[in-house]
Amino acid sequence: MGTGHLILDVGNTRCKAALFRGGVLRRWAVLPAGDAAAVAGFLHGEVPAAIGIGSVAADRPALMAQLAAIAPVLVLTGASPTPFATRVRDRAAL
Repeated sequence: MGTGHLILDVGNTRCKAALFRGGVLRRWAVLPAGDAAAVAGFLHGEVPAAIGIGSVAADRPALMAQLAAIAPVLVLTGASPTPFATRVRDRAAL
């Protein structure tokens, strides 16, 4: 089992990646969207315990399958529980 967590914010053209360990941001990068090889390169051989992914882009089943081969994937949406409050009325817009 890996350590740390990889969080991905996938847009239409780019993906923001952040690797956390012990609740501390260890490194981040902006990568091409939908590029699992770029994500693997960002990890430098590390295996996260889990990958959290949020996206405004169209579904990318191939990317999801490639990420799931690295670590368990949790898709985050506006309906996902969070430890903080928001004043956004329509959480589906998040």
